Amino acid sequence: MYGYPNATSPKTATAASLSSSSSGPSTTPATLGYFCIYNPDFGPTDETQHEQLLYYVGRKTVSMDVKMRNIGLAQGLVNFARIFSPTAPCENVHSQKNRLVFYEAEPGYWLHLCVELGTTKRSVKGPDGKNRDTIEYMEHNVHDTALSALLEQTYGMYRVANGTMEGLVNAHDGNTRPLQRRLEEFFEPWALGWDFEKNMTLERALDGINYLPLSRTSYTSMDRLMKSVREKYQGLVTHSMVTFEDQLVSSDIPDEDLRSVWKHIVQLTGHEGASANAAWDRKEEEEARKRKIVLSANRDNTTFNTTCVNTTCFNTTFTANIACQLACPIR
Repeated sequence: MYGYPNATSPKTATAASLSSSSSGPSTTPATLGYFCIYNPDFGPTDETQHEQLLYYVGRKTVSMDVKMRNIGLAQGLVNFARIFSPTAPCENVHSQKNRLVFYEAEPGYWLHLCVELGTTKRSVKGPDGKNRDTIEYMEHNVHDTALSALLEQTYGMYRVANGTMEGLVNAHDGNTRPLQRRLEEFFEPWALGWDFEKNMTLERALDGINYLPLSRTSYTSMDRLMKSVREKYQGLVTHSMVTFEDQLVSSDIPDEDLRSVWKHIVQLTGHEGASANAAWDRKEEEEARKRKIVLSANRDNTTFNTTCVNTTCFNTTFTANIACQLACPIR
């Protein structure tokens, strides 16, 4: 990791002589500054350097000059870091307000992400007794490993759906326009929706898969159903995958592509993070139910027993609904 001195400590935008204050702070989350894909080989001269840019999306609308300055800064940081680390490329850079992330997906093709750090704004009293606003940049809320994993997974999903970027350029005799259109179609619907504090978790960094636990009977029935689908559409179906929301039920996709395909399907269906949100909702419901049980038990032991029976019925019904939703759409 490369960065500025003291990059691991929060930054405050006012003088250190200001005293702390207890007036309520206001916070803003980390947001996307911009995300771009570029290849320096496509624009080696000043007149053609704009051809390096293959895709660009940002929270703010900026001119082409600003976009090229951002790309130029990225290339400069990567090249400078290569002097000290010839074999391991620069992956991220810290600044006071931003986090820059780099990933070379294919030789010459770079994915570059700029995250604007979240802030905490406080009103404090200065030496003269007057209130002043301070802004603290909360870089501990954004993790380098998770951001790097985001770029790697993003490219993996693109490659599974569209093939390599170099392959598409070669298929059109070096013309990059088809690639630019393909990148825009793929990234535009969801790149601006990245949540860098809620979803950039250790789970994403580890690149794991959420599996839906099934009983032996349910798994056998699902396997038999998928075999019948492949037999019915023989020659048309090469691989299959069954998911429930953002959980994987079964798949025969090769391991090297399984994660990318699963993440792409979850992204397309809009269920990313659904199991985590559902688990949190169930936890809150269970805690509320326990509080209700305790209150009821204090008043009347009969009410306590009735509530326990209702809890068991709820869990049984929930499991049955999952099984039906998995089986019914394929019938």
